[in-house]
Amino acid sequence: MITGLWSAASGMAAGSLLLDAIGVDLANVNTPGYKRNRVDLAEVAEEAQYRAGRTAASGPAGPAAVSPADWVRAAYGVQAAAVVRDFTQGTVLATGQPLDLALDGPGFFAVEGPDGTAGYTRAGAFRADAAGHVVDAAGRFLLSATGSRLTLPSGWQEVAVAADGRITATVVDSSGARRAVDVGQVGVAFTNAPETLVPAGGVFAAPDGPGRPELGAPGQGGRGLVRQGALEQSNVDLAGAMAELILAQEAYTLSARAFSVADGLWQEANALSG
Repeated sequence: MITGLWSAASGMAAGSLLLDAIGVDLANVNTPGYKRNRVDLAEVAEEAQYRAGRTAASGPAGPAAVSPADWVRAAYGVQAAAVVRDFTQGTVLATGQPLDLALDGPGFFAVEGPDGTAGYTRAGAFRADAAGHVVDAAGRFLLSATGSRLTLPSGWQEVAVAADGRITATVVDSSGARRAVDVGQVGVAFTNAPETLVPAGGVFAAPDGPGRPELGAPGQGGRGLVRQGALEQSNVDLAGAMAELILAQEAYTLSARAFSVADGLWQEANALSG
């Protein structure tokens, strides 16, 4: 019965974690560039158990001493083996804003905080600050393919971003003449192991070691291309998330009922033994 209590409790814990993950996904269903959570579940432990109640290790000769039919496989609950992000691409929608950028393909925009902290994101809602720096909503600087901060020239009127990330700004001089200024090339950070990235304040951070994203030009080395005037939407499937939520709630409820039944049986056993 103790085994039953542990199994039910582990099911409740895993169900609670799954519900939390789905809740976060649902809260971010309209957040551009958001990547949904995936909770991988696994059995806590298992062992061969003799039908009479002995474990495989309790007999003098182990399982080989009896017929295989006398042994059954017993598992002792469930646990979250991993909580990872699903980096499949979301739908790209046009916004018409010149500094709204979306990546069509693998990779991340590389941004840098005012303190120099590196970050990686698929959310491409950028703007120009008072100094002309291309920044995101939190004031993080968008980096070029060489790692420098992209800055628009003073007095810029229009900006064009090509699929290969080349930024060209149009400025008007004192004589009224229009000229094009090469601003630089948007950098795309690419890694073969995006699952190693960890959420960090609205962006992803990369731990030191293998799999750290490398900056490069869009369209090269497996990197996606840039689309101007568009934003990648969340990859959360609302209908699928709601179905998963219902299943997770039912699983949690069943685990809670199992815990209650096991607890009641344990109390009855204690009463009989007393």
